[in-house]
Amino acid sequence: MAYANIRCLRRAWNRPTRGPFVTLTIETWPLAKLQPYAKNAKVHGADQVAKIAASMAEFGWTVPCLVGEDGELIAGHGRVLAATQLGLTEAPVIVLGHLTEAQRRAYRIADNKLTELGSWDEALLSAELQDLLADDYDLSLVGFDAFLIGTEMRGLTTIRSGASAYPAVQAFRDLAADVRSILGPDTAISYAADWSEYFGHQPGDGSGDVFFHLDPLWSDGNVDFVGIDNYMPLSDWRDGFEHADAAEGWPAIYDRAYLQANIAGGEGYDWFYASAADRTAQVRTPITDGAAGKPWVFRYKDLRAWWSNAHYDRIGGVESGTPTAWAPESKPIWFTELGCPAIDRGTNQPNVFFDPKSSESFVPYFSRGWRDDAIQRAYLEATYLFWGYAANNPVSSVYGGRMVHVPECAAWTWDARPYPFFPALTDVWTDGANWRLGHWLTGRLSLLDRLHFACAQDTEVLDLQFRMSSFAIAEAMSCPVRC
Repeated sequence: MAYANIRCLRRAWNRPTRGPFVTLTIETWPLAKLQPYAKNAKVHGADQVAKIAASMAEFGWTVPCLVGEDGELIAGHGRVLAATQLGLTEAPVIVLGHLTEAQRRAYRIADNKLTELGSWDEALLSAELQDLLADDYDLSLVGFDAFLIGTEMRGLTTIRSGASAYPAVQAFRDLAADVRSILGPDTAISYAADWSEYFGHQPGDGSGDVFFHLDPLWSDGNVDFVGIDNYMPLSDWRDGFEHADAAEGWPAIYDRAYLQANIAGGEGYDWFYASAADRTAQVRTPITDGAAGKPWVFRYKDLRAWWSNAHYDRIGGVESGTPTAWAPESKPIWFTELGCPAIDRGTNQPNVFFDPKSSESFVPYFSRGWRDDAIQRAYLEATYLFWGYAANNPVSSVYGGRMVHVPECAAWTWDARPYPFFPALTDVWTDGANWRLGHWLTGRLSLLDRLHFACAQDTEVLDLQFRMSSFAIAEAMSCPVRC
């Protein structure tokens, strides 16, 4: 087989129209002569086009467009969109007249796909960025337009130095100011809060205290968005057909309507489990707020109410007469992480991961422990589509954008290590074995899936249907209809 491959390569090199030795000439064409390819699979959102335009304005048009003799674009669709935005009328082009129609189609894909296979040397990248910062260079011009000052430090942010003083929150505000002084006004800055942390601190010590402890940070002028690492549960599925959700008529854990009903509903919105015993028995306690009538204060899933209302701390259960610094609808929400492990019933508890080497290794509630790529896919589809619908995602009266800024919602996780070498080379990367049941999207999502997700960037109402083209049984399974 190896010999056959070498023969194929040698035969390819002998073709006069292929290889690196074709004479190429840069020409200048009217921009209007360049025609986009109707079936171009690469999606360029408004944010990316704006970044390309800024780069072209700073560095010039350094990479010519690749076109056929008929003017149809082979590579450079994003640059043409950026040039139009800049008001340019001419473009540098290289005519690839030697390519067949099939080669043109293949090159369009390869030109984009091959760049994804590279990875960053993070130490060298960090050193380069630090040097640029030392020269007061605008890092937004190199594609870095957001900066997180911390992530999921709930253990720090909830420490009090007095009845209502949270020193770590003030430290993060100071840090945000320092970062702003370095990065300037064009870089979005925030903190990525845990999904159980972003909305407030409720000590649960019998005091009745309720503090919107991160509000000083969210309202700070140096913080541009509310960052949430979103691993909220979207299901409560069990064995058999008698458990509560099956009894309500939901057909399966993978059902999109079922999962979406739990994005702003179910556990963490309508009810909670007061104990592990209650969870086992499905004894659900409604989330209420007595005479105050603000149950959203205790609902970590009620993003809309939290975002659109003034916040009032409660000391000893008594609501303050003065609101916190948070201004309703003042800043967008970004899901700085959004993910689900590829394990059976992962949506029951998306925040856990299985790692035998870790003391924090868990499988989701009521999981049978087998690999399940389909539930990971169903979780992402349900979530992205839900927030893509305008009815679920209101427009701010302050900044004019949606509550949840879908283009910046980051699915967790896409590994920079090249697949399939990661996870296969476990002698190089010792966490490779964790890929099988983990949150990794690398090696699971197809190119078509990634393009579908990219389409969400400028779409208010998404009507995308994701279909599995094939299903491979990798191990023995025994599963009833409702699994």
